[in-house]
Amino acid sequence: MVKGLEEIWNKFSLFEEEQENILIEKEWVKDIFEIGKNCLLEKLLMKKPVNMEAMRNVFTKIWKVFVGLSIREVDERMFIFHFEDRVEKEVF
Repeated sequence: MVKGLEEIWNKFSLFEEEQENILIEKEWVKDIFEIGKNCLLEKLLMKKPVNMEAMRNVFTKIWKVFVGLSIREVDERMFIFHFEDRVEKEVF
């Protein structure tokens, strides 16, 4: 299975617009360090509108979160995922 994943990863490439650098402001960094032990910062690359409740439900199932997960949009298509239990976040 690992070899199959490695082969898929080796074929992975980004479109030109996905290769842009993402600027993270100092205020974000400060906020992230404060709560970062239980958080992930993620940027969604899709263009469709985001339904926050649906996204939370999907990621809760995909990541098998049992204790709790909250999501906060910090910029356009950029989100902080806050896990109530650090152990569940540590999987990533």
